Amino acid sequence: MKVRYFVPLIFLLAIFALTKCTKYEEPPLIYNPESLQFAPSPKVNSIIPKDSARAGIREIVINGENFGVTPDNNTLVYVGGKVAEIKNLYPNQIVIHRPQLEQSKYNKPLDIVISVQKALELAKVKNYKISTPIVQYGDFSAYTYNLFAIEVDKQENLYIATRRALLKYDGRDIVRVGGQLSSDFSRVTDLKFGPGGLLYALVSKNILYRLNPITAAEEKYLTLPKECDRLDFDQNNNIYTAKKDGLFIVKPDKSIINTNLYQGTIVSDIRVFNGYLYVVSADNVWRHKILDNKGNLGNQELVLNVKEQGVDFSRAAISSLTFDKDGMMLIVIKNHPNYSLFVLENDGKLAPYYKANILPKFIDQIVWGNQYYLYLNRGITLTRDSVRVYRMGMSNTTAPYYGRDNL
Repeated sequence: MKVRYFVPLIFLLAIFALTKCTKYEEPPLIYNPESLQFAPSPKVNSIIPKDSARAGIREIVINGENFGVTPDNNTLVYVGGKVAEIKNLYPNQIVIHRPQLEQSKYNKPLDIVISVQKALELAKVKNYKISTPIVQYGDFSAYTYNLFAIEVDKQENLYIATRRALLKYDGRDIVRVGGQLSSDFSRVTDLKFGPGGLLYALVSKNILYRLNPITAAEEKYLTLPKECDRLDFDQNNNIYTAKKDGLFIVKPDKSIINTNLYQGTIVSDIRVFNGYLYVVSADNVWRHKILDNKGNLGNQELVLNVKEQGVDFSRAAISSLTFDKDGMMLIVIKNHPNYSLFVLENDGKLAPYYKANILPKFIDQIVWGNQYYLYLNRGITLTRDSVRVYRMGMSNTTAPYYGRDNL
């Protein structure tokens, strides 16, 4: 039995001796850590607006360090877990367009995360809030006609002209003002507050009416030489109005001046701003200097030709225009493939107010309230089941509406 186990024992002892004396060597590394080149980790120093982006803010600015700017040093920004669209990217600054969020994420603390390719760490802005930018304002589904025109009074009540009726919405209840209007009000093309605290209404004929906003009592104010669709006041209570047969000036004494301008041009909107009268057609925005308190006008100046803005504007048509107090021009454009509300930038280019799909793609009319709200009417040309009014938060206040401001 001893002989039987002697050979295996010798064999095991030999293996032990060999392994005991042989130095272990690690296999070669797949990569050399010292050869890796990491990018510096990004760092956030400040964010504008601080803490939250209220409604109307178009861009968020992130200031910091080590943001990637080359193709092999890619930078991504996440807002609430969703990738944001970057407008500008510099080593020390990132500008992102206002993101579209899920409804449940608006007005709640979110993290903004910055990831730079090859950087070991992320940069974070915690508990940042983005306000809801736009809401449907009032439920008009019970009204069986289109919302032809809207206007806002100095108390921020919204007035709506529908077929043979004047509605008022105070943010809580929609009420009908007075009784049924006369048959001339089967279609209203414009509605503006003016002298005497009255609503001035253009109907589908050449008659300018005045309506009492409390009782809806009608007054035929005057008959125009031609049919007119749009109107606005200057600071001297002159009224500018037009449609397709010329531009007319109505004086406070009811005398009418035919300027002989815009004959044969279909005017889609009129707006007085900063000493100029802006006249809008489907394709163009012009302006005239208002020369005196009698409303006399200077030469025609072309401000914008929408067809020159690129292929996406080949079928575009301007329907409404207004300004903020600093002169930013807001323009409603129909038949654009992606957007409805645009801003005329300083370089003469039109840019969507929001790059994300935040606003409805179809709007008829915009009217600014007294402070930080813009009202969007989508009730003039769409079918009844699509009629809506929206209230959109803004980052700035309105330019003067002289008819309303002179109340």
